[in-house]
Amino acid sequence: MTGGGGASSRPARVAPRAPAAHLLQTIENTNPTYKLMIVGRLLDRLISRQVKDLADLPLAEWKVMAMLGMLKEGTASEIAATSLSDPAEVSRAVNALEARGMIQREENPRNRRSTLVSLTRGGQQHWRDTAARRAQLTRRVLSSLSAEEVKALDDMLARLAAAILEAEEQIG
Repeated sequence: MTGGGGASSRPARVAPRAPAAHLLQTIENTNPTYKLMIVGRLLDRLISRQVKDLADLPLAEWKVMAMLGMLKEGTASEIAATSLSDPAEVSRAVNALEARGMIQREENPRNRRSTLVSLTRGGQQHWRDTAARRAQLTRRVLSSLSAEEVKALDDMLARLAAAILEAEEQIG
């Protein structure tokens, strides 16, 4: 505690938590797209907390590492576009990860105005270790579904993503 204000040593939360029963009741009585949005936000919140605990990284930095773990290398713009992240946020994360020794930059032979970033050996190991431990959370979250339901969910989410991207193109 500091200065009599009653502050605790726990980190501040990004958003206050709604009581679970209230949240579940609220989304039960809404349309599917709103439910998807809420589930996405819940998942973001859970992943953010888990990544902070497991990797000691903010979510923005983890997203860059995860994208580089999959892509092997890319520009900050490519990472932002692929991860649907804000380019400025990706740029800050790239700088922070470089300072931590998790990523490296090299000249981009396709475009001299940008650099390619990739995971260092230490970054690759950190990404693999964290991704393996994150897989446990994925299994836990999906454990209430059968293998067939998980496959069906995966298929439906892929179709919904394609439909959303198509709708974005039509809207412009």
